Amino acid sequence: MMSAAKSKPLHLAITIGDPAGIGPEVVLKSLAPATVRRLGRFTLCGHEAVLREAWDKLCAGRKSARTVAIRRSRCPLDFPNIHIHEPTPWRGRLPKLGTMSVRAGRLSLSYVEAAVGLC
Repeated sequence: MMSAAKSKPLHLAITIGDPAGIGPEVVLKSLAPATVRRLGRFTLCGHEAVLREAWDKLCAGRKSARTVAIRRSRCPLDFPNIHIHEPTPWRGRLPKLGTMSVRAGRLSLSYVEAAVGLC
């Protein structure tokens, strides 16, 4: 079995899920550790405005060991190996977090379609 250090760098496309759900937060938390970012290039399919808002909320969250570590780290979107693929230009306000809506559902579907289109 080949070690991670000798294997070919990854290039992954990741959808951010429902922009009003926990998907953007989960994606950003997953990419926060440097050990993960060093694995390769990541293309996030979603809107940067949604991801930036999720990062701001993560940094403003309750104090715990995890949020303290997140506050000390740079936003994963600021690293050169993490790219954002926006399926459409951003228009309007961000979907309200925790609220189901037709718009959020359509955006979520557009993220999946964008990722498939990268294949």
